Amino acid sequence: MTNQLTPYGHSGPVDVNQGIWSHDYLAAAFERAKFKVANVVAEAPVGPDSIYRVYGWLNLGIGLAWLALALVASTATGNVVGLSCWPIILIAASSHWFNWHKNTNPDRPERAVQAWIGALMRKKWERVDRLRLHGDRDSFPRRMAGGAGAVEMPMSNVFELEQYWKELRRSAGLNGGRWTFKKPNVRPLGRQLAVVEAEISVGRFPQIYALAPLLLFIATLVALFVFVLDKKGSTPDWIGVFPLVLVVCLVAILVIVGWRRKLNIKKVVVYNGMEWRLLSGEWQAPEDRDLRWMN
Repeated sequence: MTNQLTPYGHSGPVDVNQGIWSHDYLAAAFERAKFKVANVVAEAPVGPDSIYRVYGWLNLGIGLAWLALALVASTATGNVVGLSCWPIILIAASSHWFNWHKNTNPDRPERAVQAWIGALMRKKWERVDRLRLHGDRDSFPRRMAGGAGAVEMPMSNVFELEQYWKELRRSAGLNGGRWTFKKPNVRPLGRQLAVVEAEISVGRFPQIYALAPLLLFIATLVALFVFVLDKKGSTPDWIGVFPLVLVVCLVAILVIVGWRRKLNIKKVVVYNGMEWRLLSGEWQAPEDRDLRWMN
């Protein structure tokens, strides 16, 4: 079931009788949105998130080296398939990271939002800040739902932006876990504006399972070590595929014990002459939800 993170995540005209926005607040927010669009400042490009390219090259390099070692070790037993399973998975996974690197380049409306979501997930606050319009860095009070009504927080710099998002993530129970950007729908509004609607899938797992990659690495080394030492080929064939079986089991456990939430998001993005930027650094600002200010 989709969790809309009330009062965030809905689209369409805002009902001031339900929620945290008054008529005066909406009027001020809409005038501010027009001002931000009319006064776009060209800034240095943000570019793609380089960490994903690093992950891609690491997967590819380790996978190729591991595959070479596996082929050498398999000459003693002939079990090429068993020893090659995990390196091939690593090599295949590298394409995922290279593709992710490309999709975090804000050269398209949907990629700008995906880059923003990725930076939020990794808590890279400076990158989150750079992916919004320059005009959004002001003292205008951002409202979010609190225990006693609306909570107002400014977002004029990186520190205030971080405090806003820490509070929102804490109150919504979204700390930790992986955020996945899905099903983007882009609606152009001229050459400078576009609306991006998408689904955010948030997964969270017990922290103990963060050790899964380390366990898998150790298990694979053990399997390779046994094969290298056993020149006669008397080692059971199942040891070669043991790491792959371990991967499947760990993934199954994570799926069973973890949980996923689906959040719908709607963001207005603006072209600044070089890249696309988010009109607002909030989760769902009034100007994202209600587009009447464009009329």
